[in-house]
Amino acid sequence: MKSIYSTAAFAVLMLAGMGQAKADILCPNQALQGGFGGTFTPVAGDNDGVCGANSGVTLSLSNDTNYAKLMWNTASASQGVGAQSLPSGITLGTLPTVTANVNFSADTSDLSPYFVLAFKDPTNVLGAHATTDQIIMLEFENTGLNGAGTMTLNNNSVFNFYDNTTGQYLLGGQQDKASLSTWLSTYSGLSSASVEGIWIAEGLAGGCAPGGCSESLTVTSAELVSATPEPGTIALLFGGFAGVVTLRRRFAR
Repeated sequence: MKSIYSTAAFAVLMLAGMGQAKADILCPNQALQGGFGGTFTPVAGDNDGVCGANSGVTLSLSNDTNYAKLMWNTASASQGVGAQSLPSGITLGTLPTVTANVNFSADTSDLSPYFVLAFKDPTNVLGAHATTDQIIMLEFENTGLNGAGTMTLNNNSVFNFYDNTTGQYLLGGQQDKASLSTWLSTYSGLSSASVEGIWIAEGLAGGCAPGGCSESLTVTSAELVSATPEPGTIALLFGGFAGVVTLRRRFAR
């Protein structure tokens, strides 16, 4: 009987582990750096043991109309890839939650760092662009982040669309914004669009505000957090557990 209880305990532990979301670490020091007018400085990160020493990165802008970004890309991205590529197979419809531990400071309170999603729209679901153009979704909301905090990208994040090949906003322009879930509901064909880049960025402000233009974003870690297991997976585990218990009982007779 001892073996039965041991097996049961093992199965419970497995289920407990499955109940927690699985995270894929994105290393800031291995992302491709881009933009214009910015500087990048390595700093201690939260995942130095996995990503290497000084795995965090500080992005600094002396003028917030400039642009600095860290890019985790797939091989299909026009910008290329860094030392760490984005896992393949991610679509806009299956996008996991993305979190990043950051520290942000700016001269004015109306600025925020933001996420960017890069993809292609080969069937021209959005219209008014070439099917080979790179389209980016720019997060367009003030998160009020000041100092240390967490950036989160999920279905509630607010975006607009920009043709990164021609340099034009799509649909109704910059102010035509909605949550990711709303866009996917409005343009269901986008759900299957392959994500070729997840970026964290700062800058591109409309102009220098009184009091200064500097901006600084330190990214100490980032993660792709996958969903919890589907009910079918849990049922399968219970089925396997039942089989193991039965087998143990047979041997015990």
